[in-house]
Amino acid sequence: MKSDFLRNEIDADISVRYRNLTLIKTLPSRYPDFRIEDKECWVRCSFPIIYAEWEGFFVSAFQLYLREINKLGLKINELSKHYLLRETECRYKQLKEYPKDMSKRHNFMQNLMAYFRDDTPMVLKLDVNTESNLGYGIMNGILNYFNLNIVEDHIDHDDYSLKNDMDKFMLNTRNGIAHGDPTVTASTEDITKAIALVERLMNVIEDVLCEGFDKEVYKA
Repeated sequence: MKSDFLRNEIDADISVRYRNLTLIKTLPSRYPDFRIEDKECWVRCSFPIIYAEWEGFFVSAFQLYLREINKLGLKINELSKHYLLRETECRYKQLKEYPKDMSKRHNFMQNLMAYFRDDTPMVLKLDVNTESNLGYGIMNGILNYFNLNIVEDHIDHDDYSLKNDMDKFMLNTRNGIAHGDPTVTASTEDITKAIALVERLMNVIEDVLCEGFDKEVYKA
């Protein structure tokens, strides 16, 4: 399988994050003198950390994916339109904010033409912008941007909504706590639920990336 090495690399990252999440979940049980006020602080502090493990994994996994593509030494005409568009937009911000000064526009056009004529292997940039709010919509927007399969809302083909758990539960709770909103609260059960959600998401994203790599969705 083409993606064996990629999967091994992502698995190693997941293992580290599993360990971190387990430490968070079991913290109260490892300290017999954990007081009520300690537990309340642990709950509020844990939620942003759990979210950070999710966002950190997502970015790290994509960077591993892009590094594997870079190893293939593909040239610009060998990239799929999704990857060519993404790479061009990353390199030339002027495409999103066209310069008003005429000389700058001339320089931009010359650089752009040279870029498209370049016959050397491409090195894709590793930037992955999650907007620090990696909910269901942004996650699937990034997957679609990279020509990868999006993650279905009803992933189990039942009434369970992954979107609801990601946005209304994990993301809203994390944002409320991180921004100091005293009306947003969490419980021990919420910590367990959030950790289970992140662990599941990591495995789902790993499968999506490895499947995309095997199917060569990055090629023209």
